[in-house]
Amino acid sequence: MTDRSRPSDTDWSRIQSLLSTTKGIRLTRTLGCRRFVEALLWILRSGAQWRMLPRCLGSWSSVFKQLPAGVDSASGTGFTRY
Repeated sequence: MTDRSRPSDTDWSRIQSLLSTTKGIRLTRTLGCRRFVEALLWILRSGAQWRMLPRCLGSWSSVFKQLPAGVDSASGTGFTRY
């Protein structure tokens, strides 16, 4: 994966501040949260199956289980409400 495929530190700061002020989202571990967001972005950009998620982004099943209820795992539909 190239560095361009991941959010920059500046972009991550914005994402993190948005998530921390969003009702219903808990940020307990910053690094784990960043990896989750990077994995989700990778899936949405690539259109690949969850099992194709690169190991550097975590175990596909662990990332998949973190998805909020109501989010379509294939298209990301519903994620934009967060």
